[in-house]
Amino acid sequence: MFGKPHHLVFDAIKRISELIKEIDSKKVKLILMSTTGYTNSLSREKNALGEKIILSSLKLLLPPHRDNIKAADYLITMFDKEDKNIAWVAVRPDTLVNDEKESAYDVYESPVRSPLFNAGKTSRINVAHFMAELATNDSTWNEWKCKTPVIYNK
Repeated sequence: MFGKPHHLVFDAIKRISELIKEIDSKKVKLILMSTTGYTNSLSREKNALGEKIILSSLKLLLPPHRDNIKAADYLITMFDKEDKNIAWVAVRPDTLVNDEKESAYDVYESPVRSPLFNAGKTSRINVAHFMAELATNDSTWNEWKCKTPVIYNK
């Protein structure tokens, strides 16, 4: 967790996007699994003071969290809906849990609960289902492209 590479996710997202632009491919869907610990400032999301302090500390002390923040920031600042090569979604599950089968879940534009002080749960299988829907269902993709949706189990 503290060893190299410190920017694995960011470097991968950056390299993939540079390659896509270099080969001038048709529009590619890029789906990042992020975290509710990421605050989308472009969507005017705000954290309470306690959350700001803790999330800032995590960003400083935990390289994987810092890497995840850097990767999501790269997507929201570098690519918009009009980019001819890349469209993206950064999926933000809350506390990940293991469930054996898919269940009902809700998707929101922003967190509806505190990721630190009132965290919800999201099963990995539901995250996988939502990401597969993004990749294969045009209406789901169009609803969430260039956004950072938050997913919670019902």
